Amino acid sequence: MEQIVTLAGNVGQANAEHRRLIPLSEVESRSGLKKSKIYSMIGESAFPRPIKLGKLSRWVEAEVDEWIDKQVTASKAAMAEARTV
Repeated sequence: MEQIVTLAGNVGQANAEHRRLIPLSEVESRSGLKKSKIYSMIGESAFPRPIKLGKLSRWVEAEVDEWIDKQVTASKAAMAEARTV
C-alpha cells in the first residue's frame, strides 16, 4: 500500500486536508484512468503534473479533485447542449 503524504507547515487544520499528496494508485482510482493515459495527458498539459519527492511522484489532491470537477462540468454542459440541438 502506498503512503499518502500531507503538507503541513503553517497551514490550518481545515486547509491541511486539501494539501494532501496522493500516490498514482489513488489518482488512478479517483480519475478512472490508467498510468499510461495519465502520463500521456500530462504530456499534453491536460492533467495535473505530479511533484517529485526524491524518486516518488505524488499529486496534489486538490489539483486532481479540481481536474475531476472540470471534467464533470464539461460533460454535463455538453450533454445539456446536445439536448437543445
